[in-house]
Amino acid sequence: MVFQGKDDPTMVVWEKARILSNDFRIFNLNDPPMIPPIPDRKGWKKPPDDFIKINVDAAVSKGEVGYGAIARGADGFILAGCYGFATKDIDAAWE
Repeated sequence: MVFQGKDDPTMVVWEKARILSNDFRIFNLNDPPMIPPIPDRKGWKKPPDDFIKINVDAAVSKGEVGYGAIARGADGFILAGCYGFATKDIDAAWE
């Protein structure tokens, strides 16, 4: 009976979250989302004949660098691939 006549702060936050969730259908599995997800098409696309497609990827975390590349022909067959690791600090500037 400590909070008699007063709003419990926990319940106030819970009610606000519940109202927002209902209004915007956030994490509501029963109703479709207000903003439908945009389909993301990923995957390898065939290059023109007589071309080789090279896919390159890299990751940087806490002074560790990993990188790799794969070369594929027009039929999707892997012609070559390589990877490597390095320990170095990299300063990447986004422009």
